[in-house]
Amino acid sequence: MRDWTLNAEQVDLNHATGRGVARDAWLNFKGVPLMYAPYFDFPLDDRRATGFLYPSFNYNSETGVSATLPYYWNIAPDRDATFTLRPMTERGIMLGGEYRQMWQEGGGILRADWLPNDRETDDNRYFYDIQAQHRLDDWNNSLAVRRVSDINYMRDFGISSAISNTAYLESHASTSRSFSSSLNGQAGQWNLSLLAQEYQNLSFSVNGSDLPYKRMPQLLLSGEQALGSVRLNLLTEAVRFQSEYSGNPEGERYAILPTLSLPFGERWYSITPSVGLHSLQYQLDNQSTQTQNIPVSSVDARFFFDQYGEHFNQQLEPRLYYLYVPYHEQSAPLFDTDLPLPSLSRLFSSNRFIGRDRQGDANALSYALTWRALDAAQGYERLSFGLGQQYRFSDERVTLNPGDPIIERGASETIAELNAGFSREWSTRITASESQTYAVLSYRPLQLESANEPLNQQRAVNLYYGNQAEITGLPSVNQVGLSFVWPLSRQWQVLGNVAQDLDAKKPVQLLAGLAYDSCCWRVKFGAEYYAISNPNPDIVEYSASALLQFELKGLGSLGSQADRRFERAILGYQPDSPSRF
Repeated sequence: MRDWTLNAEQVDLNHATGRGVARDAWLNFKGVPLMYAPYFDFPLDDRRATGFLYPSFNYNSETGVSATLPYYWNIAPDRDATFTLRPMTERGIMLGGEYRQMWQEGGGILRADWLPNDRETDDNRYFYDIQAQHRLDDWNNSLAVRRVSDINYMRDFGISSAISNTAYLESHASTSRSFSSSLNGQAGQWNLSLLAQEYQNLSFSVNGSDLPYKRMPQLLLSGEQALGSVRLNLLTEAVRFQSEYSGNPEGERYAILPTLSLPFGERWYSITPSVGLHSLQYQLDNQSTQTQNIPVSSVDARFFFDQYGEHFNQQLEPRLYYLYVPYHEQSAPLFDTDLPLPSLSRLFSSNRFIGRDRQGDANALSYALTWRALDAAQGYERLSFGLGQQYRFSDERVTLNPGDPIIERGASETIAELNAGFSREWSTRITASESQTYAVLSYRPLQLESANEPLNQQRAVNLYYGNQAEITGLPSVNQVGLSFVWPLSRQWQVLGNVAQDLDAKKPVQLLAGLAYDSCCWRVKFGAEYYAISNPNPDIVEYSASALLQFELKGLGSLGSQADRRFERAILGYQPDSPSRF
């Protein structure tokens, strides 16, 4: 006997339209009447059809109890729309809509929500999101326009902590084209792009002066060209920076960054000497023009020693990298420049800063040793370990801001990286130095739904640890996290995500849930508790929500769309049902 049945006085099935209609119908679950409907329209297959969708229900500490009542309009095979009514006990009634369209060379989507006269704030609250992609000849065009009524909108109405804690919304319009070149029969690859970009602040922890600059616009040409045995890499840029904060400088920056390299080597080694130029010109509003031309030279040497075995192939890779950049005083504004997190790969970069407003001076030798073990039969990397350091022959005087301490000559901190693939399912990655440690341990087997292995049997475990001392331009971090999905039996599954701030001794996010899946129905339920933005940085404020999703297979699901929460919080989790578009 099936767990659920639909009993009706009259049932009409139209296989041509893929819809059925039941009149004077009772929906029974486990023999208990669950719902009565004088008229009930239901699908016979997966074709889209105009009509009311199943409602969803939710509880959140910011909005109270809410229900979402959607109506779906199947306009045409290439377009559709959904209109929603969302009454909330603590806020009022929110109106929402979504329009989607696809065409031969792209597609677009428009989303909007509007809450008139919020009961908590007495303000009109809104959100809209316009996205489109289109390919015209060889040009790829993209548009994204996102806006909210106020800084608290995502905190109050975001559908998950991943969205609620977004620091800012990005909007852009861009076009780009990739093309090939040929010079004396030698090939080159290039990319030309034009971008306009801006941001809206959504976090009290981000000051107006720290919000990323607008690019209004940015023209960028980059690529490489073979010139005999020499390689030319070129980046050119013209960009105007604007800021929402009146105290920030604004203006144009023009950049030309050519690099000539002469790679040579054999199977067991490669050596690449390079010379380049870091050339910038600033035309700041109400200021005189600033120009800087800084030569950059380097030699990168890598050696490969292989040993082949019955079960494992081993490779030892010593690497040496010498970088010389003379000191030039640099006082231009920081439009897009910061310090990166330490890593082994950063030891072999021509600039210790990310962005183009600073070119670090250097007279330094980086050296590293990496060992790898590869599975001889299947070819994947079982284990690798790298250890590296940099020795500075002179003080490094270029800093982000005036007054920042210089980096004295001598050896840098040692950086170690470990990557382990114990199998194709288990892997770990650890980066450690004196100032920071990051570690991720993951178990994610390849999973395909089948009659013998349904998705409720999927497995994924991710363990994360991050510790970083406070350094110039970067905040301190000391967090640990665990996310997982694991079967308890053939029908039951446990899901969760835990993130803890070890310094504050307070949780960043707690998410726990259970799922049950049978032949005819499935249910997911859980709870979420997560930190949200607060204007007082000394106060940690939390939001809580309840999750419930109940599905009768063949009819649809009721609840709060718990799958969306779990998918965002658990790396490797696959939701039961794909998007309807």
